[in-house]
Amino acid sequence: MNERFTPKESVILGIILVLFLAFMFTFVFMTQVLLWDEPVYLSNAYFHIDKNYFQEDFRFPLLEYVIAGFWFFTGVSVFSAQLLMIAISVLTLFVYYLLSRRVLSNLFLRGLSLTFLAFSPVFLYWGFRIYTDVLSLLFLFLSLYFFFEYYDRTKKGVGWRADVLLFLSGLCTALAFLAKFPAAISSLLIVPYLLYQKRFRDFVFYGLGNFLVLSPWMLYNFFTYGNPVWDLFAQAKVIASYTTFQPISLLFSFLLKNLGASVFFFLFFLFFYVRDKKLRKSMGTSFMLVIALLSLLYYSFGVGLKLQRYQLMIFPFFLLLSFVGIEKTLLYLSPKKKILFLTLVFTLSAFSLFSSLSENTKFVSENYFSLENSSLAQSIEYAKTIPEGTVIISNTWTWYGYYGNHRARSVWDKNISLVLHDDKEAYLFITDYDKGLVPENLTFTGTHIQTFSDSRNTTVQVFHVYK
Repeated sequence: MNERFTPKESVILGIILVLFLAFMFTFVFMTQVLLWDEPVYLSNAYFHIDKNYFQEDFRFPLLEYVIAGFWFFTGVSVFSAQLLMIAISVLTLFVYYLLSRRVLSNLFLRGLSLTFLAFSPVFLYWGFRIYTDVLSLLFLFLSLYFFFEYYDRTKKGVGWRADVLLFLSGLCTALAFLAKFPAAISSLLIVPYLLYQKRFRDFVFYGLGNFLVLSPWMLYNFFTYGNPVWDLFAQAKVIASYTTFQPISLLFSFLLKNLGASVFFFLFFLFFYVRDKKLRKSMGTSFMLVIALLSLLYYSFGVGLKLQRYQLMIFPFFLLLSFVGIEKTLLYLSPKKKILFLTLVFTLSAFSLFSSLSENTKFVSENYFSLENSSLAQSIEYAKTIPEGTVIISNTWTWYGYYGNHRARSVWDKNISLVLHDDKEAYLFITDYDKGLVPENLTFTGTHIQTFSDSRNTTVQVFHVYK
C-alpha cells in the first residue's frame, strides 16, 4: 500500500506513539537497576570506545555496535542507551504500522492493532530495555516491508528501483540476523520464493545486501577466532551449558496473556484464510502467517528457556493477523451488526489495554529492580569504589563487570580457588535477591568485608578471597 498518510491517520499515529513515549520515560525513571543482560551489552559497547575489563564476546554482535556508535555522539551513559532503545522501539512500531497498511484497509483497525502492540505487556516492559529483541524485530519488519514493496513493483513492471528494494531487504535480513540470529527467519521465505520464480538476478541483489552486512562480521571472526561464524557456535555452547528446557505451556501462557481477546479473532482469520482463495494469495498475510508459525515452533522446541521477551518474534504477527480476521468478519455483517461487533471489539480491547497498563505500571514500580537503595544497588555503588580491573567473582557478575569496569566472573565452581585461576586474590559478591541464583556450599579462604541489606530482606555479602 503506497498511499500517503491522511491528516487523520497521521494524528492517530502520532497520538499512539506519543503516549507510548510517555510510558517509556515513566518506566525508565522508575527503574533503579538494570536487568541481567543489559550491563553486558553496555560493557561490550564500551569495549569499542575505551579500555574495559569485562566483555562477553559470544553475545549477539549488532547491538553493541549500535550503542557504541550512538555513544560517539552523546557520550557514554546508561540513560543515552535507554533513549536509543526507546527510539528503536518507536521506529519498530512505525514499521509495524506500515506493514498493517498492507493487510488492513480499515484505519480504525490499523490504529487499534498498533495500540494493542504498543501497550501490550511484553512490548511495554521490553521497549526501553537494552536487549536485542526489539532491535531484531525492527530489522525483521524492515526486511519484510522492503520485500513487499519489491513484490508490488515487480508486479507493476518497475525496473531498477525494485532491485534496490530487494537489496535493502537483504541488508535488513542480515542486520536482523546480527541483532539476534533467529531473526533472519524472513530469508527462509524470500530465498525459496526468488528461486521458485527463477528470479536469479533478483536473488543476486538480495544476496548482495546480505553479503555487505555479514562479510565484515565473518572476517572479524575469522581473523580473531579462526572461525567466520564463531559467536554463532560459541553462544549455542554457552546456552546449552546452563539452560534447562522449560515447558512449552509457559510460552503459550505468555502469548495468550498478550493476545488477550484477540486470540479469538485469530481463529476467525484462520477460518477465512482456509475459505478465501484471495486471502491465501495475499503475499503479506501468507508470509506473516508462516513466520508466526515457524517462530512459534522454533521457540517451542528449539529453545530451552521460554522467556517472556522471546514472544516478541511471535506475538506481533499473530496480533496483526487477528485484526485481519476482524476486518474479514465485518464484510459479512449488516451495518447494525457491524456497529455492535466493533463495539465489542473496542470494549474487549480497552479492557485488555487498561489491564496491561495497570499491570505493567505496578510490576515495574514494585519489582526488585525499581527498589530504591536495594542491596544490589548498594553493592554496585561499593563496587565502583574498587580500583578498575579488579577481579570480582559473583553469582550476579554482570553488574559488577560494567559498573566499576572490573574483571567479573561467575561462580562456576563451588571451590573459589578454581575460579580465581591464576589470580591470587579477588572480591566475592554473593547476592540473594533471587534465591535460585544463590550458590550453595562454597569453599574459599578469605575475610568478610561487608553485608548490604534492604527493606525486602535481600542481602549482598562481600568477601575478600585469596588462594
